[in-house]
Amino acid sequence: MSVVKKVLRYGTILAFMAAFFYFLKVESFDFEKVKAIDVKYLLTIASLYCMTLVVSGLFTQEILKVFNVSMSVRKFFHLTVVSSLFNLILPAKAGSGLKAVYLKRVCGLNYSLFLSNMAGTYVINFLVLSFVGLLAGLGIYLELGSYDFLTLGFLLLCFLGLLLAILFSSKIKLPTVNYKWVNLVLKVLNGWTEIGHSPRRVLKLSILTFFNTVLNVSMMMLCLGAMGIQSNIYEIAYISIIGNFASLLNITPGGIGVVEGMMIFVSRNLSIGISDVLIMSVLVRVITLISTTIIFPFSISKLYEGSFREKVRKAIQQPGESF
Repeated sequence: MSVVKKVLRYGTILAFMAAFFYFLKVESFDFEKVKAIDVKYLLTIASLYCMTLVVSGLFTQEILKVFNVSMSVRKFFHLTVVSSLFNLILPAKAGSGLKAVYLKRVCGLNYSLFLSNMAGTYVINFLVLSFVGLLAGLGIYLELGSYDFLTLGFLLLCFLGLLLAILFSSKIKLPTVNYKWVNLVLKVLNGWTEIGHSPRRVLKLSILTFFNTVLNVSMMMLCLGAMGIQSNIYEIAYISIIGNFASLLNITPGGIGVVEGMMIFVSRNLSIGISDVLIMSVLVRVITLISTTIIFPFSISKLYEGSFREKVRKAIQQPGESF
């Protein structure tokens, strides 16, 4: 790891911790609200999070059908659990790398096609998220008379750009060349054209993404409700959407600090307090981490069942995988 990366990583985490305690002190947050949270709220939030893992598994299963990858929803759920835990505790989306290795070893999915899968996932996810973010921004303006021109402009550019990418990229087939890394990029783009070629598939994936967005917003609203804090659905949806975009900057484990920084940035013009946003984000992080950690051993045991163990053993005996 380079010195610059270390400074950015640890500096971001330290800045987040400093900002966290600063805002709690300045706004005199009442910690009795956290202590008074009923266990049923925590269990409900954990259940909603588990539902997001199921939906993510369904999403992965659907998008990988393009590349003739066939696994049960149950296996995709367990794979999502394992990769999610590594994404939460390690930087740079380490869980996605683990998922790529698993699919390569077990299903024979080339890494270039896995990158196509990731590209398709990001395109569809952020298309839906930007659209929901624009609707939430409109709701905030109509209900509270507040708006953030910079953030709304960013969401609008994302939505239009990704929509054009879906509409036109599926009609283009790029030729391969003799340069390895250029060829890899072309393979990824061509893989995305296969995903975007089916409007029905794009619609189905978009619906799954929207459902996951609703679940994430519900988790945040329940966190605030459990502490007796009044919340506005438009504001929470808006904050959640921006947090999802910020998670792309994976310089820290789970984007900690980066996500919260962006949430604070967009909440400055909203009625919800900054300390409430921070406590909500930390609570959601803790609940999701504990839930994933509890399920993790069970998921690992299921992924290592039967043929997986044999296939991994054979793959280890035959090194030298290529794109």
